[in-house]
Amino acid sequence: MPSIDKTKQALESMFITGWGSTTEISHDNVFFDDIIVDEFVSMKFINYTSKNVNIGGALVKRKRHTGVLSIKIFTKQHIGTGVGYGYVTQITDFMDNKQQTNLFTGVSDVRRLGEDDDGWFGLIVDIPYISDEV
Repeated sequence: MPSIDKTKQALESMFITGWGSTTEISHDNVFFDDIIVDEFVSMKFINYTSKNVNIGGALVKRKRHTGVLSIKIFTKQHIGTGVGYGYVTQITDFMDNKQQTNLFTGVSDVRRLGEDDDGWFGLIVDIPYISDEV
């Protein structure tokens, strides 16, 4: 039943609920002032493909959407990686392998964003999803 927009809303809600008040969250295309925080995460919904699929014996046609909810973790530079990877563990604990009505998450991919010129150390957690729009 989730359209692309409903899928986005459901994934973002799942993340916001699980993350709680751990750090501030920067939302896609919304102003965020990273000068006033020591750590934060940013959230971006990325839909890769949408295609028609047939499900079950009655051949129920659905639109299947696949993509990732990409979470970037930003911590201060030169303090080690422990805080960042601790956040990775926290995120994967509440986002991996979850199931809602016609929405499923898989096992997250984690990679290093590295250090950028603005003074942040970064990691990226890509949470894959599949959603079926009936």
